[in-house]
Amino acid sequence: MIATDKFNFIHLPKTGGTFTQKIISDYYQNRRKSLLGLIKQKLKIEYCYKYNNTTRMLNFNSIWGQHGGINQIPEKFKKNKNVTIIRNPFDWYASLYGFKWWETNPALTNNLSFKNIKTYPSISFIEMFDFYQQAVIEYGKTIDLDLSTIGYYTFHFIHFYFSNPNEMFKVLVSESTYDKNDLKEHMHPVKFLTQENLNSDLYLFLKGEGYKDIDYILNSNKILPHNRGRAKESDQWKEFYNNELFDIVLEKEELIFNLFPLYAKNI
Repeated sequence: MIATDKFNFIHLPKTGGTFTQKIISDYYQNRRKSLLGLIKQKLKIEYCYKYNNTTRMLNFNSIWGQHGGINQIPEKFKKNKNVTIIRNPFDWYASLYGFKWWETNPALTNNLSFKNIKTYPSISFIEMFDFYQQAVIEYGKTIDLDLSTIGYYTFHFIHFYFSNPNEMFKVLVSESTYDKNDLKEHMHPVKFLTQENLNSDLYLFLKGEGYKDIDYILNSNKILPHNRGRAKESDQWKEFYNNELFDIVLEKEELIFNLFPLYAKNI
């Protein structure tokens, strides 16, 4: 995450956070060069979940790196407003696959559920999907809940934005229906930009916060973390799904589709 003098940017993986962090960091760096002493010094804090090497599970209490949820904001920045990015769940998984995390961490992932895949580290999209889904299930075992109905994206979403993630998991697995407005009451206040319109959304947000001379954001190019991502911009998420997997994502990411109906309308 990045904490500035005005807001905290929460970097949910695979949503355009690398681009956003670069834009924000460069702005403060450039302003500090030209107006040294006239603005508050940039405050940059990098936090991330740390993985348990045995279960490959997320531990949101022990953190390092650039990703971290609102619950992990340091005390002195908790009064800031929060901003983050949301992405179409189908496209999110396609981006996750394009990043191919497992190729850079073969020793770890090969000891877990990838070990029976003869072609590893070359794996299919559905094999990746199943791997991350199993990670959610394993986490559920640590809190005595069956999280098999919870998608990996929803799993992250709840940990990043809800005040008591484990209690929210209980609600989702125990209630066949829920009121999304009731759920919002358990979320931290946060403004969502959309990945699909990130340049304009980020521009409008920063402009609303009083940032000047930022028109360049509207035409800034996409940034791939570690230069890893889908082979070409024209790759569409629909190419990765058969009908069965499509329906599975609709079911497991129901929370996201309910909170952000624009994605349900555009599939």
